[in-house]
Amino acid sequence: MALSATLTINNLEYIRKSLDLRSPVQLCKRPLDRPNITYTVAQINKKSFGELDFLLPATTLTQSAVQKTMIFVDTVGESIVMAKYLRRQLSPALQSKAKQIVRTFYADLDPHKKIKIVKDL
Repeated sequence: MALSATLTINNLEYIRKSLDLRSPVQLCKRPLDRPNITYTVAQINKKSFGELDFLLPATTLTQSAVQKTMIFVDTVGESIVMAKYLRRQLSPALQSKAKQIVRTFYADLDPHKKIKIVKDL
């Protein structure tokens, strides 16, 4: 048995062979019904990041008021620069926790740090 939330049809044959699953493989697809998730695709000015200001309005005064958000970018470097920008946008009351509130997550990140980030969500 193999379970995936993101498996594409293109990868199904590869997974079948890699796991030595016998044909026919039964594929069970479920609809994605996640009313708590909003998808937005936007072009971002990589020099100012001002398009992201709506994520941290000045009225956000507590860590629990910060909405859980994932932003996908092209490079690790971009994610680091963007995280620094977003940390600066936090209210003065949250500046001491800025690195806990806005974090980067990427493939080369230390495995222990990845686990901690995921647990802290």
